[in-house]
Amino acid sequence: MCRKLFLLVLVLGLVGTASAAPTWIGTVSRAWGTGGNWTGGAIPGTGDSPLVSWKNTDTVPFTPLISTEDITVGKLNIAGTDGSGYLEMTGGSLYVLPGDGMLIGNSSRSAYAQMDISGGALTVEDDLRIGRRSLFTFNQTGGTVDVIKFKPGARTQDPAHDLVGVTRINLDAGLLNADYVAFYQRVSIHLGDATMVIDSTAGVQVPTAIDAEVDAAIANGSLKAYGVKSGTVIGSVTYSIVKSWNAFNDVLTVTAVPEPATIALLGLGGLALLRRRC
Repeated sequence: MCRKLFLLVLVLGLVGTASAAPTWIGTVSRAWGTGGNWTGGAIPGTGDSPLVSWKNTDTVPFTPLISTEDITVGKLNIAGTDGSGYLEMTGGSLYVLPGDGMLIGNSSRSAYAQMDISGGALTVEDDLRIGRRSLFTFNQTGGTVDVIKFKPGARTQDPAHDLVGVTRINLDAGLLNADYVAFYQRVSIHLGDATMVIDSTAGVQVPTAIDAEVDAAIANGSLKAYGVKSGTVIGSVTYSIVKSWNAFNDVLTVTAVPEPATIALLGLGGLALLRRRC
């Protein structure tokens, strides 16, 4: 009997230990790859589901930065459990295994979440759900983001779940590659010099569904060209969003460019200015 009781206590102890998610505390530095920045003193590994979140009343000395590390984790939750969170990538790689995917801003409307990526590679082999509940900003000025399902914005306005966050996505450079897109409520995507590629060859979303989703986002202003609704004229420049299909492999490329005639006029103006300088 004593032996059975000992084994039961041991098993329960192991289960309790395994279920604890490594949580960012940032007590040493900003480096993701430093064990002292995590609860338990160990860097999250392949089988872990790290949590980068803190309550607004908490004091976190350093926010996490991925610069040279090559990281592989399970589910990654940034700004969850009624807290805020932040993550920056300037290099290295972050690979989220198939499963529950990556959640950013899944807390409450009183919380704030942000991710900045200027370099490196973020790969999510599942959903990238961002701004589901919290105020959220995503800034991409470089690097690559490769996801299976890209889902920005609040799913519903259900008061019971406090889903009233606002999602702002600024794609100023780099590449965002997805097999599926779903623009939910209270989200705006500023498409600057970045390229958005939607690849339906994975079978996640058929081309007609992709067209409808992107067209709806362009029409209602959720997807914006250089921060303004497609077709807006500012001065002599008409900003628009251009879709180009590669019919051979069902890949849609979405880019934001000034209206072609305006580009030609700007080019002529530049030549005239250059001639005057000469």
